[in-house]
Amino acid sequence: MIYCNLKQKDKNSAVYFFGTEIEDITGEVEFYTDFSQPKILKQPLKNEVKANIFNKILIKYKKDFVKGIFNQKISYET
Repeated sequence: MIYCNLKQKDKNSAVYFFGTEIEDITGEVEFYTDFSQPKILKQPLKNEVKANIFNKILIKYKKDFVKGIFNQKISYET
């Protein structure tokens, strides 16, 4: 499971803290409203997450992201 908590957002993108455990949401990833490739800014301290997982998250939340809607918490079951 990948857990993401919103860190900051603007009209074109949002940065989320992320991790595979609720106790280790220390990574950072940026998603964009133009549906471009998510950018991993920092990996979590404990378990590294592969970039392809964020493409799946992008597809899951595409309708919201392209409208500039970034929820406070999102997740994806791996």
